[in-house]
Amino acid sequence: MTSGEVWTSTANRPIRKSLKAGWAHDWTAVARLACRHDVRVPIAFEGTARALSVLHALAAVVLTGAVTHVAVFHVLARRRGRPGYLRRAERLWPVLAIALIATTLLGLVTYPTYRIHTRARYLDLHHPTAVWAFEVKEDVAALVFVLIAGAWLLRRPAAVHPGTRLLQGAFVGLGAALCWTTTVAGLFVTLHRGIGP
Repeated sequence: MTSGEVWTSTANRPIRKSLKAGWAHDWTAVARLACRHDVRVPIAFEGTARALSVLHALAAVVLTGAVTHVAVFHVLARRRGRPGYLRRAERLWPVLAIALIATTLLGLVTYPTYRIHTRARYLDLHHPTAVWAFEVKEDVAALVFVLIAGAWLLRRPAAVHPGTRLLQGAFVGLGAALCWTTTVAGLFVTLHRGIGP
């Protein structure tokens, strides 16, 4: 019997109803209920989750490198008084924006597979520290998104007002430090269990 047949079979209708009812409230409970009754829950992008998670990691590395370079250029421009460093940083903003969007979207599409298969069926049972690290990573990643988006919006005002340029540099610097935190935390979780069934 295939996983689709298991999910749609008449015998599993009560279980299926319970799963659907709890889906939006507690994904961990859904995964455990599915495991207990040996029901395969269909998840979007499950078949390509591993490949997408690799792309997610690569995009995160590019994002970390780009935001670090921009932060370093801001520091050098302020310390040495050379605006040429800011022009170098400006050329990196398209790469930074694309990497940020790609990392966010790839993380969103692989999250359901992680939550049902990787976390609920393995990490919750064997590596609670990795679960904690992932939750911290997600919270920090949301802050990184806000900081980098804010720095992007300050690009034009920063070119005119030194005070705004300093604020933009602070956003980028903090974003770079937190971006390294999320990347290391993501690698820590992956060392314990990769995404996928």
